[in-house]
Amino acid sequence: MGAVSGTRRTEKRDMKKAKQIHSWKAFRCRLLLLVVAIGAPFCLAAYTELSVQTADKAGIVPTRSECDATNGNKFLNDGQTFLLLATDSSDTATVTLITQATYNGYAVADQITTLTAGASELVVGPLAQSTFNVTSGADEGYVYLTFGDDGAASVTVAVIKLWGQ
Repeated sequence: MGAVSGTRRTEKRDMKKAKQIHSWKAFRCRLLLLVVAIGAPFCLAAYTELSVQTADKAGIVPTRSECDATNGNKFLNDGQTFLLLATDSSDTATVTLITQATYNGYAVADQITTLTAGASELVVGPLAQSTFNVTSGADEGYVYLTFGDDGAASVTVAVIKLWGQ
């Protein structure tokens, strides 16, 4: 009788362990699906850094960089920084500035800008540090940009800081 009850205990313990493993695997699978459904900004992407150019009294001819439509871009923001966004695609493109701020415990919505199909140019900024800057870690002081829609690969970006600031 003792050997049979010991076997049953072992079987129950093994079944409990199997359920826990299955539950953990199901949780990991759901978590992965959630991350995929939410999108890239919430993953640990390696954002490509953009150089900040300073506009002086004489003016500048900004140098534009191609956006990184896969990983997104980042740039250092001093609160007096503007973006010059452009596209010549026949498709629209969206540029999302990821916000870091909260208000009364609620996340501030990301700023989404749309570049229309055809030759399109926009100036966005200045970007408030309290809203857009990452506040800790290796990217402290940076702003994150992501790109979407069919025309995203054709977006060019210039990051311009005001002189004397």
